[in-house]
Amino acid sequence: MNKRTEMIRFATEKHQGQFRKFGLETVPYIVHPIEVSIRVALVPGATEAMVLAAIAHDLLEDTLTTRDEIVERFGETVASLVVELTDHFDAESHPDFNRRERKAMENHRQATMSSEAKVIKLADVENNLRNMIPSDKAEAGEIEGGVTSFGELFLKEKDNILEAIGDADALLKVEVLAASEGLAGRIKIAKDARKARKA
Repeated sequence: MNKRTEMIRFATEKHQGQFRKFGLETVPYIVHPIEVSIRVALVPGATEAMVLAAIAHDLLEDTLTTRDEIVERFGETVASLVVELTDHFDAESHPDFNRRERKAMENHRQATMSSEAKVIKLADVENNLRNMIPSDKAEAGEIEGGVTSFGELFLKEKDNILEAIGDADALLKVEVLAASEGLAGRIKIAKDARKARKA
């Protein structure tokens, strides 16, 4: 069994029972990291460790997987990349900070990541933007700063992410911007649908 197949099987088991959010609740979560890894593999100069880390990029954050497990099965380089790609400033570890403050700290950290981790993160952001399906139903209340849907919030946060890591790969940055425009269009359609129902 080659390492990519082994990692896909490993990550699939770890993400068992998890599904995508934001309109994709019927899609198994593992589809997302696999799609990210496919895009990373197309980047000129991408290493095998980058592809493996792309498949594993949410394991430490969203599952009970440990760093030691990744090291044991896939090596120190892959594990180190996954650690870089894991949010260090989440709500659980920093409860005294709001989302905007935590994201600002995370963006500052991301700016110091290795170029390999930045490339994977860009592919991750592009995939999230491209696959997010905004609901045509209003979400309950204000999320933050006048924004009332997660899609709109993610679009705002994307600008800060690009400022931190956008220099890692010019083509991926363009793809992120294109995916942003697509999501903005889908959000507008969802809003127009809500207005039409109220009319």
